Amino acid sequence: MVTALADGTARLWDAAEGGQLFDLSGHGAEVNSAHFSADGQWVVTASSDHTARIWDTATGKQIRTLAGQEGHQIWVLDAQFSPDGQRVVTASADGTARVWDAAAGTVLAVLSHDREVYAAEFSRDGKHVVTASADGRGRVLDADSGEFLTILQPHFGEVKDARFSPDGQRVVTASDDGRARLWRVRSFDSFAELLAAAKQLEAEVSASPWGSR
Repeated sequence: MVTALADGTARLWDAAEGGQLFDLSGHGAEVNSAHFSADGQWVVTASSDHTARIWDTATGKQIRTLAGQEGHQIWVLDAQFSPDGQRVVTASADGTARVWDAAAGTVLAVLSHDREVYAAEFSRDGKHVVTASADGRGRVLDADSGEFLTILQPHFGEVKDARFSPDGQRVVTASDDGRARLWRVRSFDSFAELLAAAKQLEAEVSASPWGSR
């Protein structure tokens, strides 16, 4: 298990015993996300120090920093490996997601939004990237060229997250408009909407014996 912390570190834990294995230290600001590669050999972290970093899970040592002139110049909010571990996609408050060569640490493609990009993830075949942005859209892009394939709309607020299903057949987007939407990957049409029940819950609590105290 890996955790991301506001103190500028990530930590690797033994999921079975609960003990800490390594302290991944090196970032200069809070770590916003931390994710394993599919084979578990690497962890990639995203930080408000404008970088993403790759770590060896066997030693806890940093092996690469994804940064520089072609990299992000403001907070990196998310970072994920491609399924084969050869690339990393990063999402940033600079309004872009970037696809990196994980071994070389070079940028392969830049995926642009109009506002902050909160999350980005590869499809299961590694051909596409889905992004979530403060511009109210999820977008699906060609992972190699950065070309837009489709926009996942309508949401009526910032899209905070977007992820592929484990089988790669669906995408879910989550927004602060109180809705999550499910999309078919083949057609990218929205086929289900999950509405927040906050108002209903609030009414139920107010009507309960506890809500009247």
